[in-house]
Amino acid sequence: MKMSFDTIVSPEGANTFVLHSYFSTSTNVDSLIEKIKVAVSVPIEWFDLTEQEGNLRLILVEIAFGTMQEFAQMAATLLQFAKSSAKIEIIVLMFDGAFCGEEQLLGDAIADQIYGIATPFSGPLLCLDREILLSEYWRSLICHLRSVYLENVNAGGTG
Repeated sequence: MKMSFDTIVSPEGANTFVLHSYFSTSTNVDSLIEKIKVAVSVPIEWFDLTEQEGNLRLILVEIAFGTMQEFAQMAATLLQFAKSSAKIEIIVLMFDGAFCGEEQLLGDAIADQIYGIATPFSGPLLCLDREILLSEYWRSLICHLRSVYLENVNAGGTG
């Protein structure tokens, strides 16, 4: 796997890699968090970002690492976890500061900030190559996944 992010400077400091994962789920939040803790086996911080009442909840899970290798391995672990969980509608991994509301979770404007995604109807995708993230190909892929996801949500089911 080609990785072109040698250093990520975050509020936690240089060379601290923080995985920002956004889960949309129809399950009990506390139950989901406990399952994530078991799956990742490291301390996590989490926040409920749900903006409106409904049957889907939006949860942010943050995990900090000291190396890019640990970061990449955990990103892959989370994507596989989400793909195997029947109650997770979508997981999006994106850089801090990119999230600007639930309705823009997979928006065109932030496609290059999304480096991982898994849905019930797509395999887990992880890209840690900045050139690809900036490409039209990646933007088109994210836009396609967004439209398929929204079609399924609007049709009343994703998983």
